[in-house]
Amino acid sequence: MLNLEGNFEMRGADWRLTADSAQVHGPVEDPERLVILGTPARVSLIRRNGERASGTGERITYWRRRELVEVDGTAAFATGDLAVTSSKIIYDVDKERLESVGDEGVTVVLREH
Repeated sequence: MLNLEGNFEMRGADWRLTADSAQVHGPVEDPERLVILGTPARVSLIRRNGERASGTGERITYWRRRELVEVDGTAAFATGDLAVTSSKIIYDVDKERLESVGDEGVTVVLREH
C-alpha cells in the first residue's frame, strides 16, 4: 500500500480521482483499489454511453477491477438525469446501478431536460 498526502490526483482513460490524501492498494500502474479522503474527495467517470458520472464525499473507494465506486460521508453522486445524496452511495460502473443507505435518509432527484 502506498500512502500519499497533499493535492492528490490520479486518472485513467475514463476516470479521475482528486482528494487531499490517498491510499493506493496494489501496483501503482494498475491499482486494485484506491481510497481517497478529502473535503471533499471527488470522482469523475465516463459511462459507456459517453455521459459523465461524478461523486463527492469525505471518503471514496474506487474498486477498479470490480468497477465499483463507494462514496461515504456527506455523499453525493450524479449521473445523467439522476442525483442522489445520503451518507453512503455505491455506484456499480459496469451495471450502471446506484445503491444508497443513510441514517438521515436518502434524497433522490430526477432532473428534467
